[in-house]
Amino acid sequence: MTEHNDEYEDDWISKSEVKRQMEALQSLGTSLIELNKKQRATIPMSELLAEAIDEYDRLKHKEAKRRMMQRIGKLMRDEDSEAIQQAYELTQPGSEANVRREKQLESWRARLIDRGDQAVFQLIEEFPQVDRQQMRNLVRNAQKAAAKQPDNPYSTNDAKKLFKALRDYLID
Repeated sequence: MTEHNDEYEDDWISKSEVKRQMEALQSLGTSLIELNKKQRATIPMSELLAEAIDEYDRLKHKEAKRRMMQRIGKLMRDEDSEAIQQAYELTQPGSEANVRREKQLESWRARLIDRGDQAVFQLIEEFPQVDRQQMRNLVRNAQKAAAKQPDNPYSTNDAKKLFKALRDYLID
């Protein structure tokens, strides 16, 4: 009876599986190409990959684009594909990650409107990049508008401005 090397068997990956992994990376690369510049800026990728994607945008001929797409797929092998996939999902409306982030922003907006300065200080503690004065003004305006419309305090223009500011500070 022959002995099997368990370590070798655990590391072995079939050619088909390798091919599936490469196709998945190329598909992710294709998805990155379809993003706009602002969305791409949120994706954690190397300068080399970012330059290749920008170059793809400049190309006109179908064959040149095909070759560049293959290059992007090859560059994707050296990237952190899980981090890229997670960041990509955040750019997709309706994705689970995007919905979770939107709920977090809505939670912060509700907390800020309900608690005022106390919540502003908590927000700044957690996110030091937030402009304290601007946030206090936005919260104050949203609170005043909410007092005038108590049945739906989060649908006022001031509440929407507060939400947009939260998105800008906490996401970008």
